[in-house]
Amino acid sequence: MLVKIDDLVYQGAANVGIRPTVGDLVKPILEVHLLDFQENIYGKRIEVEFKHKIRDEQKFTTMDSLVENIRRDVNNIRAWFGQMKNTENKT
Repeated sequence: MLVKIDDLVYQGAANVGIRPTVGDLVKPILEVHLLDFQENIYGKRIEVEFKHKIRDEQKFTTMDSLVENIRRDVNNIRAWFGQMKNTENKT
């Protein structure tokens, strides 16, 4: 996904759902992780553009398993953006 903040665009990954492993939500929410981003943007308005789906939301048996799968998802997102960049450079 791409996220626009203050006219700048960043790459990221997102989850839309109820966080079944944590089990604390009834209504779905959007959680966003920006790649290589360290700024505090709480309270800022952002625009999110979904680009590629990695997987459906699922419940994991342990928090360690959840964390490992999130790491894998982020690596998949990085690879996807890398492929898109390589494709754009060839045209």
